[in-house]
Amino acid sequence: MNVNTFGKNYKLVWEDHFDGPKIDEGYWNIYEYNVPGHDERPAWRKRANCRVEDSMLIIKGTIEENGDYASGMLRSHDHIAYQYGYAEIRAKMPKGGPGIWPGFWMCRQAREGAPAAGPEIDVLEMFGDDSYLAFNLHSWWKGGHINYLDGQGYPKKATLPNGAKFSDDFHTIGYEWTPELVSFFIDGEPCCTVRIDNPVMEVFHEPIYFILSMAFGLKHVSKPDDNRTEPIEYMIDYIRLYQNEDGKMFHRNTETNEYFEVTDPYQFSEFKK
Repeated sequence: MNVNTFGKNYKLVWEDHFDGPKIDEGYWNIYEYNVPGHDERPAWRKRANCRVEDSMLIIKGTIEENGDYASGMLRSHDHIAYQYGYAEIRAKMPKGGPGIWPGFWMCRQAREGAPAAGPEIDVLEMFGDDSYLAFNLHSWWKGGHINYLDGQGYPKKATLPNGAKFSDDFHTIGYEWTPELVSFFIDGEPCCTVRIDNPVMEVFHEPIYFILSMAFGLKHVSKPDDNRTEPIEYMIDYIRLYQNEDGKMFHRNTETNEYFEVTDPYQFSEFKK
């Protein structure tokens, strides 16, 4: 990726290559919870389904012996949030199949005085089909939701040349977020650009945090194949954030619930990069 995108000079301000002995919980919350899945079987996000191996984060989808679905989610919510910049992951998707839903997305940090609506930026979602990735912009509030790309003529999917699949190899998937626009990229090539410098898109100027997740067995997508034997693994080589003078990074004090700007996010690492 040429980080001079749109003529703006970015510098690498933070990255995680997952090269420690385990997931760095100075950067990430590893979630444990469940929601009803297909046939009312619980669909879990479990710590056990998230691991570091060979300097990669691997989030695995499984069907437990008792029939429960399980997968994983990491969020930087309590550790790192940011405003503006270019962020990307290098990742390999699991081979396609029913019920598989990996993602790289962002939501707003909860804070006092924040607007009622909160942003969600989906840099990638794979809805069981590894031949394409989807991206989107949403805003949420109590009792309401807007999907900003629907019906507006924007592309919402990206494919690879010559019919290649995103499970065949690793690819970089990223997005640039500036005060003027959000633009999505696959392997450095822009896929979709949306202007946000207008009142309708005001929600997309709030600080946000990273989410790396794979859902499995949720009702939002098709029912998984109970007989699949091939591993379902979402493999992430790294996550990187570049910023210029427009960008800011934040950390939450978990005791006071206050957010403050930081210039050295590596100070929160368990492994002290």
